[in-house]
Amino acid sequence: MLEIEKLNAGYHGVPVVSDIDLRVDKGEIVALIGSNGAGKSTILRTISGLLKPASGGIFLDGKRIDTLPGHEIVGLGVAHVPEGRKLFGKLSVEDNLLLGAYSVKSPNVIQDRMERVFSLIPVLSHRRGQRAETMSGGEQQMLAIGRALMSGPQILMLDEPSLGLMPKFVLTVYEAIRQMNASGMSVLLVEQNVQKALELSNRVYVLQTGKIVFSGSAAQCADNELIRKAYLGM
Repeated sequence: MLEIEKLNAGYHGVPVVSDIDLRVDKGEIVALIGSNGAGKSTILRTISGLLKPASGGIFLDGKRIDTLPGHEIVGLGVAHVPEGRKLFGKLSVEDNLLLGAYSVKSPNVIQDRMERVFSLIPVLSHRRGQRAETMSGGEQQMLAIGRALMSGPQILMLDEPSLGLMPKFVLTVYEAIRQMNASGMSVLLVEQNVQKALELSNRVYVLQTGKIVFSGSAAQCADNELIRKAYLGM
């Protein structure tokens, strides 16, 4: 479904990730884990078109997308929930959700998607008229996920969805991810909570200083003593 080949990317000519090969198959949850500064967010930003690669290619269902602007990549079915949520704090929950569907022309499709979001994340239905900035951190994270879902993605990319959340909201976020995946959506997950990521994912890539140092099933990652000690802090 999503495939990255020999990706090199960075900022202002300074390389951050090198020769990245990564894939996410249909219906999979794939975790990308590693220490701070390893380049995880850079990979997501490059996939979503916020950052152009220095070399290599990114393909969705066999079509090259790294040459496209970000809004076209969203239109093809790739949604990105960035670290820090990046909500419009002065706008209501409902208006933030509507912005996620900015490229959708049909009012009926927008309404159907909003009802689906409210079904998946009921707290948003209860707070639809509330300003985003007045919500708790966990509620804001759920709103950021809901906004991404309004674009109708085939693949959802989540950057540190549990960062800074209370434990009860971590469980809520992860249950929402499970439900989205059960409906057929693929997920690429960047996560510092290694144990949660391993529990949730089908496959795992471990990133260190811009390079993939391990790829395999979540079970293989959890059982690899070298990876556990050297890269995961376990």
